[in-house]
Amino acid sequence: MMTRRRLSALVGIVAIIGLVLGVVLFTGIRGSPNAHRKTAPGKWLRPVLTALKVTTGANSYAFNYTTTFQPGSEPGIASSVLAPSITSGHGVVNLNPYVMVTTNSPDSSFPNVTAVFDSTSVWEFGAGDYGTGNPMAATPGNSLSGFAGLVEGSLGEGQGALAMVSLASPTGRLNLDPNMMTNAQRVGTGTVDGVAVTNYQVSIDLPSELDQPSLSDEQRTTISQALAILSQQGYLGTAEIVSIDALGFIRETKRVATFANGGSVTSDNMISEIGCAGTVTPGDPVPTPAPPGCVSPDQPAVAAATSTTTATTVPMSTSTTTTVAIDNNH
Repeated sequence: MMTRRRLSALVGIVAIIGLVLGVVLFTGIRGSPNAHRKTAPGKWLRPVLTALKVTTGANSYAFNYTTTFQPGSEPGIASSVLAPSITSGHGVVNLNPYVMVTTNSPDSSFPNVTAVFDSTSVWEFGAGDYGTGNPMAATPGNSLSGFAGLVEGSLGEGQGALAMVSLASPTGRLNLDPNMMTNAQRVGTGTVDGVAVTNYQVSIDLPSELDQPSLSDEQRTTISQALAILSQQGYLGTAEIVSIDALGFIRETKRVATFANGGSVTSDNMISEIGCAGTVTPGDPVPTPAPPGCVSPDQPAVAAATSTTTATTVPMSTSTTTTVAIDNNH
């Protein structure tokens, strides 16, 4: 029988995943003669690579997120723990050094839970209080790789492993790196916060996530362990749309991931305050605001002067994504 303390801990873990999940793009862990093959950037991949460089080069950004987690059937996991949930909120990412804080909104399935992540550790404030020094919880600053077992035990191995790949990303909620992106297609236009954007469907070679030179040993271990699990699970694929404004900044990412057991994860991340999002400190749930007078280039007044493109519908489909294989010896 599950104790009250254990149930609270597992709910806390699910809350963190709702906070930070930014799944990456690939169509399944299946063998392919073209898997993990690098090619020259195509016509539509170049603007995406440039936008990623410009956005991360600003060293900070804020984001609003909505994540919907629909669990599949998973033997041995209580249905009360893995109930469907919708989590929304806001956060801040610093990229040099990497630290991210996320806070769930009051109307989320897991309200008012804050979590802080850096390149090695996790801190949670609310629910399970992991890594925050609570006498009923673990020691301050739980390791990313150590945290993985709890996540996978709560969400199921496949969904939990996918979540850990995202948690270990050194670009935070963007979860993108030039080493990972293999192709892109322009799929229309739209608006984000009233700002005109161009939308691209992007394909990712997932094992190349390990090629990022900025990975810490803890991030590399966490991703390697997650890839090994995903190679054995029924992950079917993810469709991802990256939206870029006229100034060349990434303004939104939309991702839909599906599993053979019926599970799915949908994530919508809206990026703002690029370069002026404030400073996040490891273990501290309250970011320090940006200096007075900091003006982000994504401000509506600036963006409105550059483009007046109208919105069109963007299709989300896994059919154009790239099949990859997991190399456990990578």
